[in-house]
Amino acid sequence: MPLAYANLMHGESHDFELAANWKPASRWTISPGYASEQIHMHLAPTSHDTSSVSAAEGSTPVNSVLLRSHVALLHGWAWDTSVYFVGRLKDPVIPSYTRLDSGLTWQWNEKSSLSLVGQNLLKDRHEEFVDLTGSAATTEIKRSVYAKFTWRF
Repeated sequence: MPLAYANLMHGESHDFELAANWKPASRWTISPGYASEQIHMHLAPTSHDTSSVSAAEGSTPVNSVLLRSHVALLHGWAWDTSVYFVGRLKDPVIPSYTRLDSGLTWQWNEKSSLSLVGQNLLKDRHEEFVDLTGSAATTEIKRSVYAKFTWRF
């Protein structure tokens, strides 16, 4: 039996993104960034859909901010830190969160490095996405620490 589904929705999004790099010292780079997204959806008068507009408009954060810092230390060492602020989602409701990541890297030669990284250091976990349809897994980011070995050839 054929079945056709149409919510008769249309819309537009308005986005803005700004990023910069600043070197306050020869070994230190600061990189701030900001992004904003506004989604505006509309239903045709003949539509019977009651939930798609709010779900589409509320599925992304309106504001997000990023601040990265990279410090080149002595003898091949570097320290990287990033702070992210992500605004709340309206549909499904997910509160805003701030995330802090930091890592220390030692590059002992041109092709090899070793890093120790901590992610989501401010809280033990936060939600980033909830799928109300059950077609995808809810995303919950946990605090984590890992080591990374890099070899370039």
